[in-house]
Amino acid sequence: MWLVLPCICGACVIGVLADVWYGWGIIGVLLLSFVVAFILVGMETLNMKEKDKQVLDVVAALIFDKEGRVLATQCAPHKHGGGWEFPGGKIEPGEAAEAAVVREIGEELSLEVKVGQLLHTVNWHYPKFHLRMHCYVCSLQGGELTLREHVAARWLTANELDSLEWLPADVDVLPWLARYMKENKH
Repeated sequence: MWLVLPCICGACVIGVLADVWYGWGIIGVLLLSFVVAFILVGMETLNMKEKDKQVLDVVAALIFDKEGRVLATQCAPHKHGGGWEFPGGKIEPGEAAEAAVVREIGEELSLEVKVGQLLHTVNWHYPKFHLRMHCYVCSLQGGELTLREHVAARWLTANELDSLEWLPADVDVLPWLARYMKENKH
């Protein structure tokens, strides 16, 4: 909002120049000045809102078992409407993304994973924040699958990826995952 006064002053200068060149009169000058000021202030306000959004960095694990299936987990109905997702969570300050994958999977599922390549990073805009989800290919190393934050889990083949109601950000991962599974004979 600190741009309101300069915008109005700039618009008035434009309006006066228009009046001198085109003879619009004082009413035309004022109308043109306010239209320009509202456009400029509105654009700056939109840009400020987009810039002020919090960026939430998270990781998602694309965990493969020995048969080449990938793990999907279902959220509780009160959390994200019960949609399906790839498990993971927030990256803590100062934590490497790969370490966050290992920690989150251990906490949420009691599984041990080996983190491989970064397959894809999803950028998803929510009304109050911007989600940046780093999706890593992982291999299952051990542990007993225990659902601590989810209500269900399924191991999926490449042909079954479209069979679930995925959360919107996770939908963006599916083409990348399907291509990876095809290229790596999963």
